[in-house]
Amino acid sequence: MSFGSAVSGASSGALAGMSLGPWGAAAGGLLGGLGGLFGGGGSTLEYGLTPREEKLQDYALNQVRATPLRKRTILNEARNLREGGDRGAAEALLEGYVDRFTNPEFIEKRLAKSYNKPVDYYGKNFQDIASSLYNQQGAGYSPQDYDRFASKAKAENIRSGAAFENLLKADMIASGRVMSADQQILSNIFGTPERDASGRLTGRYGTPVLNA
Repeated sequence: MSFGSAVSGASSGALAGMSLGPWGAAAGGLLGGLGGLFGGGGSTLEYGLTPREEKLQDYALNQVRATPLRKRTILNEARNLREGGDRGAAEALLEGYVDRFTNPEFIEKRLAKSYNKPVDYYGKNFQDIASSLYNQQGAGYSPQDYDRFASKAKAENIRSGAAFENLLKADMIASGRVMSADQQILSNIFGTPERDASGRLTGRYGTPVLNA
């Protein structure tokens, strides 16, 4: 039994496990420490592990290896997002877990299958995002505008609702359809700002609120 070897083993194990994220570093450190403490630095075991140490070892391994229960939980979360109409969000969730486990095959398989399926930009989820964003600005858009949104999203390989919303925000800013902070203050005083037929702000306002 060597405590010096335990420290060395824990350090080496933690460094090796860092590639698997925080849990990998912790698990690597624990396993390395146990190996150094009871194996003279990793050569041959001088003493067997106690039941408590075996449980600690199993716990460490479980942190870097997805258990059947963990697999089901992750896949169910992804399925709920996908069935809610946001395939991209489901993919992003799964992508976030790929490097966290030593057995990511169950994730990679689902991602490969999902990547081969197109995103429905005309689905309710994406339509609701556009409607909500434009309503917040008191603006509207035509079917032709939405066709342009969908085409741009497809060209940029946008797959999640969040990324689609960011695309629309950038488009609104570039086209002069978004009120600045000063314009929002003026609209509270002078009423709803006027827009031309394309939805761009004209710089004029409606009936003053103070006179209403």
